[in-house]
Amino acid sequence: MAPSQPTPCSEFFCFMKKHGGISYKDLAKMILSGHPLSDGQSPASRVNDRSWVSRYVVHAPVGALQKDFFCPFSISAPRIVARLKAKKGKSFSSEQIMDLICGEEAESIMDALAGFHQNIPLYRNTMYRILNEKGFTDYERAEIAMVLFAAAACTGNVRFAVECAIDFSKSIHGVGMSTPMLTPVDSGDVEAGSGSNARVVSTTLGLMRMMDGYVVGNTHWIDSCKGTLEIGAMAMDDDALNDVGMDVSAHHARITRAEDGTWMIEDLGSSNGTFVTDGVTGIESRVIATDAGAHGGVIEIHPGDELRFGTTTTFAVVEGVPEA
Repeated sequence: MAPSQPTPCSEFFCFMKKHGGISYKDLAKMILSGHPLSDGQSPASRVNDRSWVSRYVVHAPVGALQKDFFCPFSISAPRIVARLKAKKGKSFSSEQIMDLICGEEAESIMDALAGFHQNIPLYRNTMYRILNEKGFTDYERAEIAMVLFAAAACTGNVRFAVECAIDFSKSIHGVGMSTPMLTPVDSGDVEAGSGSNARVVSTTLGLMRMMDGYVVGNTHWIDSCKGTLEIGAMAMDDDALNDVGMDVSAHHARITRAEDGTWMIEDLGSSNGTFVTDGVTGIESRVIATDAGAHGGVIEIHPGDELRFGTTTTFAVVEGVPEA
């Protein structure tokens, strides 16, 4: 990694100074922890040491920046929101804060996160749910979004940031994040059940995203050793498939390899449905959703089939060997 490459944290400090009018020192006061480290001093006690803050926080390599340097983002994010709202001369409304951290100005932080191989679809899916959750007030929405934004930028870890935002949403505001409802879904011709033409397929299955009849992006291969894949807007397994539309549930569906080598898909209680179009017959079937504490239906899938999640996301099922 080139030494000159901007880190998400350095971009965050620049962003808050340029667009929020918060100086590096003031931002450090709001986000650094008062808990003593191994040397007996806390990060917060060093905010007046500009060289230390610059070297060990603002411009620290992503892998070297310790989470212990930061106070809980459930504390620092509301501080930042409150500062923006109380800013002299040009205070921000909750809507303006959302526009700021979801707008083009924040793309430099997204680029920096992508440069360190972070899961940007997972981040964007979570932010979209925050934006569209009707159970939040505008003020709550701004605080939850700031938790996600600040945690991702400061730690360089999108999965950790999503967990922080979910925990904050539930523990502080008592509201989760539901799947946005778009166009009503047609339930299809046939409801879930195992296919009658059982075929043993390759132990390496892949999904190719389809849009308007064209393949977009790279094939997402299922780990042949693990034999399972979760699909969802906020699924957080290392190999989860997050490249999905906004009406796909947080934890939408799971593909699993059976003992005989066949592959099955299960709906995890999604809001907008999981559908399988048979590559031979062209018949679309809906997978019966899993109820809480119970097993739902599954459908056997094969190369050549198409999978549709909600109304906006379609994948073609393929088999092959992933490139090393």
